[in-house]
Amino acid sequence: MATYPGGRRVAAVRAAPVHSLPARAILVAAAKISADRVVAGHHGQCTAADQGLGSMTPKVIYAALSDVLVVR
Repeated sequence: MATYPGGRRVAAVRAAPVHSLPARAILVAAAKISADRVVAGHHGQCTAADQGLGSMTPKVIYAALSDVLVVR
C-alpha cells in the first residue's frame, strides 16, 4: 500500500507483458510477486455452466494462492 498526502491509501499495481496461456501467466506472476489479490475481468459472454465467467477467470479463481476479485 502507498500512502498519499491526506492519508489516502491505494494499492500498488504491477503490469508486465508475457507470452503464455493467460491463466498460467497470471498465476505465475502472482506467485512470483506474492500478490495479495488478483483482479480478473468478466466479459459477459458465457454459458450457464461457467456461471457468468470467461474461460480464464475460473482457472485463476480455483488455482490462485491469493484472493481473486472479479470485475464486471
